[in-house]
Amino acid sequence: MNICVLVDAWEPIWGGGQTHVWEISRRLVTKFGCQVNIYTRALKSENGIIYDKNLSFLNGKLTVIRGGTPTFFFQPWGRISWIFQIIRLVISAHRKNPYSIIYAHAYSAGIPAKILRTLLRIPTVFTVHGCNNLDLRPWSVIGILERILLTRLKYDAEISVSHHFLNYPNSNRVYVIPNGVSKYNYLKLKKKPFTKFTLLWVGRFDPVKGLDVLIRAFSHISNRNKSVKLLLVGNGPELNHIKALVKSLALQKQVQFLGKKSGRDLAKVYLSANAFVLPSYSEGHPITLFEAWAAKLPVIASRVGDIPEYVKHGVNGFLVKPGDIAGLAQTLEQVIKTNNDHLGRAGFKTIARYTWDASAQKVYAVLDKVIQNFAL
Repeated sequence: MNICVLVDAWEPIWGGGQTHVWEISRRLVTKFGCQVNIYTRALKSENGIIYDKNLSFLNGKLTVIRGGTPTFFFQPWGRISWIFQIIRLVISAHRKNPYSIIYAHAYSAGIPAKILRTLLRIPTVFTVHGCNNLDLRPWSVIGILERILLTRLKYDAEISVSHHFLNYPNSNRVYVIPNGVSKYNYLKLKKKPFTKFTLLWVGRFDPVKGLDVLIRAFSHISNRNKSVKLLLVGNGPELNHIKALVKSLALQKQVQFLGKKSGRDLAKVYLSANAFVLPSYSEGHPITLFEAWAAKLPVIASRVGDIPEYVKHGVNGFLVKPGDIAGLAQTLEQVIKTNNDHLGRAGFKTIARYTWDASAQKVYAVLDKVIQNFAL
């Protein structure tokens, strides 16, 4: 199977969608003998670094091909121009070594996927990693565009990482395939002894993640407990805003910004914490939730998206109302004062069957089925 993967962001942008594409693509190559070419955008980081070089892995069986003029991720014209430039690159590659299928990932990659399906007459599978604007701003311009891309355009099949997406009427057949987690990094490392109670958040600095709520809730509890600390891992467009908020609330000594972490370095951060917090306004299926449980951490998370599918209040974590500063602060205080190790152990058992190997096997089965049906 020769697979053309379309995703509109790669490094320096990195989140759950990119992690999913990477983990699944590697396994499609190593476990199922596929050739995978990931087509993505050439990008420019906030500090001016250009990411426009193609990458090759696994003896050339897995490649990352960057197209378009390098721009900042959120520049609309950069995204629009990428759509047309990537179509040209895919058509050129297809003439030399025909693709079996187009495997696109939300959001804007759905547009070139549809165009290429028509031009090349090969099937298309589209993967949804979240529906933030459908959840929060359904009738805004971007919400309407998201609805069209995720539910109105006709693909040969659609995959969603979350059951929550099934709440929206859809013109496609949707297969729900949850994300996985790699527990190896956590099982091979030891937890560090704690000197201060440490809360942890990991993700993309974006308004939808509710970091402003977390910082304000943390401010309430830190006024009564100066020994508690909060670690923030990741980067994104809201980073400077959150740093300014931390400074305005005089929390610099208790809140630490650790930047982007991955692999064993990220696992070490999880293992240095006492509890994980995810106060998002909207989520699909957050990989960080499973990573926290791989480190046997109790979790405090918003009651949004697929989070309630996995977090059972008082059993393997705590659920809070999104945007509720006082409610989150109260729950954080409860977690700090009480030994909740049993919740972390229960969370670890929850993720026993959610591996990237299992997810990749289900994805491969969908791709293979679509190819077979398309040939009929």
